[in-house]
Amino acid sequence: MVSPRQRLLLTAILIFTFLFFLRYQRPSLIVSTYDTEPSLQVSGVYNGTLGFGQIYCTNLPHRTDRRDAMQLNSIMSGISVEFIDGVYGDKIDNRALIGHLDRNMPDGEKDGTALILEDDLDWDIHLKDTLSKTAEKIREMESERLHTVINDPRLPYGDTWDIIYLGNCYEAAPDDPNTWPHRTYEDPTVPDPEKHSWNVGELFEFFSLKPTGERL
Repeated sequence: MVSPRQRLLLTAILIFTFLFFLRYQRPSLIVSTYDTEPSLQVSGVYNGTLGFGQIYCTNLPHRTDRRDAMQLNSIMSGISVEFIDGVYGDKIDNRALIGHLDRNMPDGEKDGTALILEDDLDWDIHLKDTLSKTAEKIREMESERLHTVINDPRLPYGDTWDIIYLGNCYEAAPDDPNTWPHRTYEDPTVPDPEKHSWNVGELFEFFSLKPTGERL
């Protein structure tokens, strides 16, 4: 009969083995969903920080469950995340809810950019493929706006922006689609329509997107 201590030790060994496997075998676990290779200009998206100088995740100290989940997701996707302690709402004045801003970000991002995540975020395993297309469209839009070509491969998203907002699963459609600079593109990782939330369905209809395989 296996004692509780032996069972705990066996569980710890299995978890360590699984994490070790993900850490050193992850490049072969995820196969690209696209038929063509990404352009050189956006190849930086495939690095450990998704083409940004650093990735930060805000996390309340007591939510170790979310930190653990974020660490596992990051290992699986081959990205590196640095955790920043979040701010408890009852510890600061309501007029100073700046948990995302007052986060004591360390200096030294490689290119002055950072991706900021909340700790309950998850993503498709083909995140890097999706972001490579996103980067291409951002560069395309900025090139048109500035009437110049943005082609520095060290900056897959360019450097002509202050904030890039990637949206969320409860995004509401604007009153006028022309107020949203946007692009659409083919993406086989888009979930099937029956898995969309109601508001995503509205966005698809609002921007005349195909019900499957197209991303805004």
